[in-house]
Amino acid sequence: MPQDYVFGLKDGDAAAVIVPEVPGRIFKGKVARNASSLDPATRTLQTEVDVDNSEGLLRAGLYCSVQLLVPRQAPTIIIPAQALIFDADGLSAAVYRNGVARLRHLDLERDDGAQVEVRSGLEPGDQVILSPPLDIQDGMKVKPIAVTQVVATGGY
Repeated sequence: MPQDYVFGLKDGDAAAVIVPEVPGRIFKGKVARNASSLDPATRTLQTEVDVDNSEGLLRAGLYCSVQLLVPRQAPTIIIPAQALIFDADGLSAAVYRNGVARLRHLDLERDDGAQVEVRSGLEPGDQVILSPPLDIQDGMKVKPIAVTQVVATGGY
């Protein structure tokens, strides 16, 4: 379990185990226990999940993926990657406020290429500017063509 999710994990949480060699099947389980200490090299928490294997399909050593629903400590905001601005000041996005652009420095949680999950720098309700011009500056007057409203993600 990556360090970012450790604080929301608790024994008894539901888990879904997916084994590529058993397509279309999801094995349900529960978090049984964890190491209670992060591995200093990987910043991960070893976590054990108990799964019903009464059919005997699962063998020791099989590769699998485990999905856990772990509540986030703070909600994040998802925006399209095309709203990002990379410049000498770092990573930011422009939001539309009363006819002007306001630049906001961002701290990302996750980036999947098409969209990014923002940990800090934006607020729910902010209207991000998609594909901002290269010369955009804080306070620059802008006229919206279409407006996209940013919403916070759920608690997971």
